[in-house]
Amino acid sequence: MLRPQLLELARLHKPPPSYAIDQLIRQNGHEVLRLPPYHPDFNAIELIWSQLKGIVRQRNLTFRLDDVLKITTEAFNDIGSKHWEKVCLHVDRVVEDHKKKDYVVDQVIDSVVIELTDSSTDESSDSSTDADA
Repeated sequence: MLRPQLLELARLHKPPPSYAIDQLIRQNGHEVLRLPPYHPDFNAIELIWSQLKGIVRQRNLTFRLDDVLKITTEAFNDIGSKHWEKVCLHVDRVVEDHKKKDYVVDQVIDSVVIELTDSSTDESSDSSTDADA
């Protein structure tokens, strides 16, 4: 076998990764939910970073590195636990909304029925369409 074939074979038989933190989380009755990295709707930190960058952009008048560092530090310290909690609750609502939509999409897709017809039916419907045109 060639290397690409061997790599594909290895990928097919490789067990999924197991993380100690996942086991600890499950032992304590929680569910592990993997999120797309850097997805702003599902990761609270992305929303916080966006707000932080907006504050820095608004307050940065000198464009000196020392001033940017000072503004960033002040803005970061202004973001308290209450704001974090608010952002996390927002993300939870967005995730739940996406789960509901995903469930609805699955139901709709499952209800789609494709009827297969034999070729003689297709030919007769094609010819009638051509005659009508």
